[in-house]
Amino acid sequence: DPPPSLDPANGDDSNDPSSSSSSSSSWEKERSRLESQFRSLPIWERNRDLCTEGLRILERWHRDLEPPAWRRIEKRAAKELNESEPCLRYASEWLEAATAGEADGSVVGGDNGGGDDDGDDDEGTPTSSSSGKATIVDLCSGFGLTSMFLSELLPPDRVSRIWLLDKMWPCAGSDGDGGSSPPGGRVNVDHIHGREWPIPLRLRKTDIKAGREMRQVRKYVIGPSEGPVLVLGIHLCKALSVHAVKLYQSSPKITAMVLKPCCLPGKNMMYRKKDPIVWRFDNGYEFRPRDVYYRPAEGRSVGEGEEEEKGEDGRAEERARKEDARRSSSASEKNALEDNEGAENPISGGHGGKNCTNERFSRWVDHLRRACEDDRCNVSVRHIDITKHHFQNQFIFCERVAPSSTISK
Repeated sequence: DPPPSLDPANGDDSNDPSSSSSSSSSWEKERSRLESQFRSLPIWERNRDLCTEGLRILERWHRDLEPPAWRRIEKRAAKELNESEPCLRYASEWLEAATAGEADGSVVGGDNGGGDDDGDDDEGTPTSSSSGKATIVDLCSGFGLTSMFLSELLPPDRVSRIWLLDKMWPCAGSDGDGGSSPPGGRVNVDHIHGREWPIPLRLRKTDIKAGREMRQVRKYVIGPSEGPVLVLGIHLCKALSVHAVKLYQSSPKITAMVLKPCCLPGKNMMYRKKDPIVWRFDNGYEFRPRDVYYRPAEGRSVGEGEEEEKGEDGRAEERARKEDARRSSSASEKNALEDNEGAENPISGGHGGKNCTNERFSRWVDHLRRACEDDRCNVSVRHIDITKHHFQNQFIFCERVAPSSTISK
């Protein structure tokens, strides 16, 4: 139904019973649809309390935001809350341990679950309890729903701000008025600027692959933080996870990181003849793209700038290895198809199962884990089923202080 027209004498329709009834009816329809989506996702069994609180939060957003902004949110809300639930829960537990004072009853936790290049050296040393408010940095935030939920779920008196970093945000000084994406950005920001947030949300246009931009992040985002910093990297595609690890290692103010790798680094990275790619980290660990795609026992892969001399036996062995890999991938797709009760292509979904087997993804995660490890850092990899038909369910949790998380495998 069209909204009732405003009475010029009153200036608004806030006391109009018909308006209130219409809004309530509209929300009940939205709620029913959202709850149905939650029930179909793993989060419904893993953390039903968060689903309930999530619906309350979504009701406030439905009330506060303009219809176009709300429509963009409601399409993504259930999926994003499901996939970010382990990070939301960890953030609550980390905040409890990393900042002074008592928690105020956050409902995030469920009981089941699956040095600066610019020369700045005033960042200090992290401790398990800091006198300043915490800062959260959401790398490659995309639409920003994870940070939006964090702003609603965490105690505002213990978090100063949440930074949303993404190369698709508009340039500094732009705004999102006018109902379309402003120049310099591809993500409409009306859903961020359309209301006040309990914990302020700050947008920064950043390409985390660009060294200069990451130096600015360390100087202007990490450096001024009053207390400890938590870095979140959820669904980082390809080699973006490498840049997240390097940011984590770059500042002692970053006391924790949650990393959720998405797909593998591009296979074409293996074939650079000039300046082959080698990822090196502050703890001395290093690995190359080919180390992700091939087991150590398989040795060097063909095509990295050097041709291997092969006889007939060698070529036959290579063909057999490729056939084994193809059968393994086909078996994975068949199993997922059966689990999905016949639905087509359940494991593709933009991530592709064809050249990304479970074994390779686990190897990718293990290399990232080793890159994070040192004698001042506790690192764990936990398998948490956030999707039914994808195998990208591994989370890397890093802490510079004593571990506080109780998230189970």
